[in-house]
Amino acid sequence: MLHELRTPINAIQGFAELIQQQLIGPTPHQYRSLAASIAADAARILAGFEDVERMVQLETGRTTIDAAIGPPWTDLGAIVARMIAQVEPLIAPREIRLRWTVPETPVPIAIAAAEAERTVWRLLATLVTAAAPGERLSMALDLVPELTPATARLRLTLPQALAMRDHAALFAPDTARGGTAGSYLGGMLGNGFALRLCDAELRAAGGALERPGGATNPVLDMTLPLALPIALDRVGAGS
Repeated sequence: MLHELRTPINAIQGFAELIQQQLIGPTPHQYRSLAASIAADAARILAGFEDVERMVQLETGRTTIDAAIGPPWTDLGAIVARMIAQVEPLIAPREIRLRWTVPETPVPIAIAAAEAERTVWRLLATLVTAAAPGERLSMALDLVPELTPATARLRLTLPQALAMRDHAALFAPDTARGGTAGSYLGGMLGNGFALRLCDAELRAAGGALERPGGATNPVLDMTLPLALPIALDRVGAGS
């Protein structure tokens, strides 16, 4: 079904790009602007189709998360810092403030950097998209050595629009996007779908996206197992 949907959208996107780039002759600026908007909307729809296909494959076990092949492992702390640096200029006009902390030493995880970046960006974008102008959010990355296996945990505060939802509603596929930031950050299929996809990606990598303490707790925990044996050495040295 997704293939049948992609075919006409691809055609629309291609034709709009021909007009926008004037590849078939001179085009008035107004029409070029409209064509650019159509091409962008088509690309957004296609990205949504890819997300649907990815979640189905993850939840049915037909695809896996790429692993980091041996040391040097992927540093989750560096990825979190990089994703926040990318999102901060986008949320600054809405005066959303994001307070964050990561350990000074690397936080090694055994999944490919591209996979970790994709999940962290989707999670971060979903939360700041749902935040109201002027809202304050926080993120803290730390180690949880008491779990087996030792775990990296990224704890995030939920924006008020999502914190008031119970667990089922938070991950519901019809949870609407919030705020004007959705035009450049949020996923096409809404916050609930994006969070569910993050959870599917994390579970495929041995982690999870959970709300500790039940529906009244305004935080989400993203967890991933640490790369071993490096992680055990680090935890032992720091305890």
